[in-house]
Amino acid sequence: MTKLLIGILSGALVAPAFLLNAYGASNVIIPDAKLQSFCRKAGCDYQVFYRYFIPKRDRFCHERDYILKSPKKLAAIKQVVNLSSSYNLPVSVAVVPIMESSLNPDQSAGDHKSAAKGFWQFKPGTARDMGLVVDERTDERLDVDKSTRAGLKYLKWLEKKFDGNHDLAVFAFHVGIGNLTTTMAATGLNNPWYLSQITSERQPAKDYLLKYYSYTVTLMGHGC
Repeated sequence: MTKLLIGILSGALVAPAFLLNAYGASNVIIPDAKLQSFCRKAGCDYQVFYRYFIPKRDRFCHERDYILKSPKKLAAIKQVVNLSSSYNLPVSVAVVPIMESSLNPDQSAGDHKSAAKGFWQFKPGTARDMGLVVDERTDERLDVDKSTRAGLKYLKWLEKKFDGNHDLAVFAFHVGIGNLTTTMAATGLNNPWYLSQITSERQPAKDYLLKYYSYTVTLMGHGC
């Protein structure tokens, strides 16, 4: 997977090969062999995933092209990819700052003191827990290199918290570990796909895991 993502970031393309069920009555989507293999390894529910991804494929391909044509955004993604192995994380974690800040290191969720900021959209408390300086004079959330290392450190911590489940770690990064654990306790569920859909029920277009894997396979060169 590392070679695939690094390959697409350097311009190599993999031709798409999506097949639909010949009968169409059940709307079952049969991904190509490479994407089935990816989903098995990554743990994505490809029936749910492809029902979301295929209708929105043009949008994700457009955003992929936009990123690849921007030297700053491309450099930022490559930095995350290069650092990911040091934290024993998949290269797909480069998608997290795409979703959180659109790769904008100055992104802010508001002007209040507790607002999430920076490349990884850390809130002040979490940023400090991960070793970043956030005070009246310095805000290291706005430093791409330092915040990236903190973001990867936090994702690794979340993976350990959720017994190695990468999907739960990625989802918790977005909604907050407190919100996720509360939802898990209330529903008795630990399936990240169900939890992601439950949490986004009021705004289904914002289902985090579906977007995460849509960006991932697009950057890997599938589907465009």
